[in-house]
Amino acid sequence: MGSMVWKDDKFGDILLESREDGIKLRKLFGLKMEGDAELAGRVSGLYDIFTSLGSHVNHQQIEAAEWKENEFCAKVKLYEGKMRYVTTWNRVGSLGIVKRTDTLTNLSTEPVILYKAMMRFVFAYEEWEAYVQNTRWCYENVGAWNPVHFGGVALACEGGRTTQGAAPFLALRNRRFKGAAFHLIPNGNWKLSLKTVSLGCSQAGEYGYMLEAGQSDEHFAMTLLPGESFSFPEMLIQSLEDGKLSQTAANLQKYFLQTDKERFRIEHPVVYNPWFEHYALLDEKRLKEHVQAAKELGCEVFEVDAGWYGSKTGDWWSQSGDWSEKTDGAFYGNMNKFVEYVKSQGLGFGLWMEPERIGEGTPVYEEHPEYFGKGNGFYYPKLYVPEVYDYIYGQIAGLIEKYGLCWMKMDFNYELGEDESFTEFYRYYQAWYRLLNQLKKDYPNTFLEGCAAGGERNDLHTSMTYDGHFLSDNVNCFDMQFTYQQCCLRMPHYRMIKWLVVNPGAKISLYDSTTIEKTDTLITTQHPGAGWDEYERIDPEFACQLTMAGMVGLSGNFIDITKEQKEVFRKYVAFYKKYRNFYKEALLYLCDDPKNVGDKTGFYYLQYHKEETDEHLVFSYRFATACDRDVLYLKNLNENAVYQVQDGVTEKELCKLAGKDLMYRGMEVYYDSRNSGKIFKISRK
Repeated sequence: MGSMVWKDDKFGDILLESREDGIKLRKLFGLKMEGDAELAGRVSGLYDIFTSLGSHVNHQQIEAAEWKENEFCAKVKLYEGKMRYVTTWNRVGSLGIVKRTDTLTNLSTEPVILYKAMMRFVFAYEEWEAYVQNTRWCYENVGAWNPVHFGGVALACEGGRTTQGAAPFLALRNRRFKGAAFHLIPNGNWKLSLKTVSLGCSQAGEYGYMLEAGQSDEHFAMTLLPGESFSFPEMLIQSLEDGKLSQTAANLQKYFLQTDKERFRIEHPVVYNPWFEHYALLDEKRLKEHVQAAKELGCEVFEVDAGWYGSKTGDWWSQSGDWSEKTDGAFYGNMNKFVEYVKSQGLGFGLWMEPERIGEGTPVYEEHPEYFGKGNGFYYPKLYVPEVYDYIYGQIAGLIEKYGLCWMKMDFNYELGEDESFTEFYRYYQAWYRLLNQLKKDYPNTFLEGCAAGGERNDLHTSMTYDGHFLSDNVNCFDMQFTYQQCCLRMPHYRMIKWLVVNPGAKISLYDSTTIEKTDTLITTQHPGAGWDEYERIDPEFACQLTMAGMVGLSGNFIDITKEQKEVFRKYVAFYKKYRNFYKEALLYLCDDPKNVGDKTGFYYLQYHKEETDEHLVFSYRFATACDRDVLYLKNLNENAVYQVQDGVTEKELCKLAGKDLMYRGMEVYYDSRNSGKIFKISRK
């Protein structure tokens, strides 16, 4: 038994104590945690486990606790040796990040039912603010700071979609702007619950806060067979440096660059998907016009979205799960001929499917209803059953091989409902991630895009498994940028796909026009836009500047825009191709806490920094403000070096400035109009 401390002058100390009655966390990044007083088991320790053998509280004994320079591991015997709990903490001291990994194993000869398995953090009393992200369709990642009141904070996902309802992310800070951020990496339905707890009898009526995090225990009754282990959702814990989310995000992005080796698996091609013009109405003649537009703009993949499949009469929604070609519409059973046309134009071919949503009238459901569980209006495959896993894998692999796909978009448009395995979809997601990893291994040249009615399953586990993830069905160019900023607080920036969606607008007379000739305009969907019922005008340059900071795809109508507008998009597609691999090697610095969808006020800028070469790309934006200038203060430059500042797209030199001036005096930027932007390339000379 003993204590372990990781001393850190920058981020604050972490102090763990191993005792006979359990493991205590005394300090977390300098924050006061569980104190010295003997507390009831309900508010003490690092975990809470409840099984058919009872609560762990009176049935635990430390077997071993090992401390290394950057690792702590403790093994705890539970229920007189019938189960073992192991917690491992790995520290990245330079970034103020700890990764926590917990497992529970059944060592007995009989099955044990697991009802609750939660990581626990007990905080001493402070007045806290909490930052959480509300996530729903077209309003993904809407974040805000709010005071933590006596009722606490309760976060959870809904229906098997891991970011429907809330994101698995919680940041806390006290009045001194010290705090921590918690990132849960889900395996199905999850829970983050911060509540006030009484700490026992005292004259002051003392209470504190307890955070519980892990697999949802709402309908959880998992049978652990002898020798079987349950893995808690992993957690990344961060120091909230000076209470600023923007700095915390930079450290998190650096962590991803150090640990995410899979990001180089496949280069992201520029994809063109015409879904946001006519949606599921597929007309081959019109699609061929889109292919020509994609080719002209410099795109590399042409993708066909929903509406191409279904052997029976019905729309795209009802026939999900029947992946045979539609014969009474779309390509009339001859899509391979269209695929050949796409490839003859020098483009790769991509396809949409939704393997997790099965309609009741589909042939496979009629033949094998036992393969599926009841979801919200549809059925989900019981992937933890080997023959069902093999069937779904075969359906996806069959499409990749039949059409020679270099891009596969896999959607997830509904709630899974109740989990028939009683594990809150733990077993389901273990199988799903295994399936995706097997696809990547078997088809190394196929880019796998994740989508979940936009971003309703955009968590760390999912985004790290797909090659890229659709951010939102809200494809308003402004909101796409704001959703991305918020997402970068908890996700790797280089795995998020922003969609540039436009349509030709009307010819209008602009207020400041100097001629009676009307101007051709371009429109994007109105906030929060997944459709064209309402729309707003946008400058083509600004549309590109908002969406091409990171992975991008094109959709809408690029056929009927003007020659001048096409030239703008062609220029920016070429710009993106030049820098697409740069993003995978670059840190991202947010200038401040991010904006939310709909907030088209003031200024904002993003700084991408490739440390190895000291190169920077800076995207700066002026929104609806009367002020025509802003000052950019860049981060992590060499104070004594001189930097060349260029236009990021044309590479025309604009000036040379010392690193200390760029950081401390700033770089003044002038904008020609509201809702306009600049891209700067900044290189060390």
